[in-house]
This record gives sequence, structure tokens and C-alpha cells, in this order.
Amino acid sequence: MALRIQFLGHSGFYLQCGSTSIIVDPFFQETSSYDVKEIKDLRCDLLLLTHGHQDHIKDASLFLTQTGCQMIANYEIVNWFEKRHPEAAFHSMNIGGKFLFQGISIKMVSAAHSSTMPDGSAGGLACGFIVEDHENALYFAGDTGLTTEMQLIPGFIKSKLTAILPIGGCFTMDVDDAIKAASMTGAKRVIGCHFNTFAPITIDINQSKTQFEQAGIPLVLLDVGEQIEI
Repeated sequence: MALRIQFLGHSGFYLQCGSTSIIVDPFFQETSSYDVKEIKDLRCDLLLLTHGHQDHIKDASLFLTQTGCQMIANYEIVNWFEKRHPEAAFHSMNIGGKFLFQGISIKMVSAAHSSTMPDGSAGGLACGFIVEDHENALYFAGDTGLTTEMQLIPGFIKSKLTAILPIGGCFTMDVDDAIKAASMTGAKRVIGCHFNTFAPITIDINQSKTQFEQAGIPLVLLDVGEQIEI
């Protein structure tokens, strides 16, 4: 089935796979030119969080409260949210775990990054996710530096791969490292994230696209609210 991907800003994405709606790392900037209210009204079945930093979980409580979705994250993040939303549904995993939901496989994979909750408590290990149906696989790297463990990604999937990679540098991979990551994972297409939100992660968009083009890998940079189908 087709997988529709909508960019919510920074590292946030809305995935529609058949009748299943998935939100990853919601963090909305009220200054965005896109109608944030429209984003906040999205339906959500599963809420995936890669790590505990504020710019990835800021609006998670909103969806737990208004949609009745189920959160998937590591044990420490789930434990933190369970105390604040005892009525919500949760599924905790750790690196290597897999969760099946209505024909969709969600596998938690490694990321090289720190993870702390907004109150300073431990956020467990940062992670990425592989979301796969019978036709497409989406590797959401989360915040990460380049790591040789990305070479394992092709062995985890059975479908053609699109990778969502951070490209802003400073706190994550930059464009050069993201190109290496795309090659290591065998991605047929890269969707960039975690860039141009704050000054330290500013990139030259045209130059970045040129670098990926020279490497023979399409780079897709979506505007907030924009969507594509794979």
C-alpha cells in the first residue's frame, strides 16, 4: 500500500499507511507559516518518539490527550509520560524491539545521540524507527550522528527504502554524513529533517540538494504541511 508522508516541521512527520495514522516526534513552531491548528487536529493511532529532548516531544501530550493514540518509545520515555497521562495507552520497547500493528511493522533501531527529558531526568537510549508494510519501508533515523550500525538497516527490511535523515549538523549528521548514511542504508530516496529550525543547524538548501544529486541520491526537502507519497 502507498505510504503518505507529511512534514510537520523540524523532525516531526505524519505518516498514513492505509487506515493507520502515525505521528513521529511532534514539535510545532507557532511561528510557522503553515496552519499549526490544522496539524494539531490530525488523527493519530500511533505516536512514536525517538528520544526525550524538548524539540521532539513538546507536543506529544496534545495527541495523547485528544486522540487516544498509543505511544511507542523506550522504557524511560514511556515511564515519564505514564506518570503524567495514566489514562493513555503505551508500548515501551528498546533497541531491537519490534511492534506489529494492523499489518505494519515498527522496529526500534540504534541512534547515536543523547536523551534527556525536559525535567532533566534520564531519557534512555535515543533510537530510530523502521516503519514497513508489504511494499515500502521508511527509516526514520531520529537525531543521530553517522554510525556503522546503519549498515545493518538493509538486513532488517524486505521493501524498497526511503530514509528520513537529519542534515543540519551541529547536533546530528550534516549533509556530507547524511549522504554516507544514505549509501550505507541503501536508501532510494532521502527526506531531510532537523535543519534550519535554529541558527546552529542552518544549511544552504540549494548546495545540499546539489551534493545529494552528485551522489546520485534524490534529496526531498518538504515545506511544513507539504506531503509526498511513496
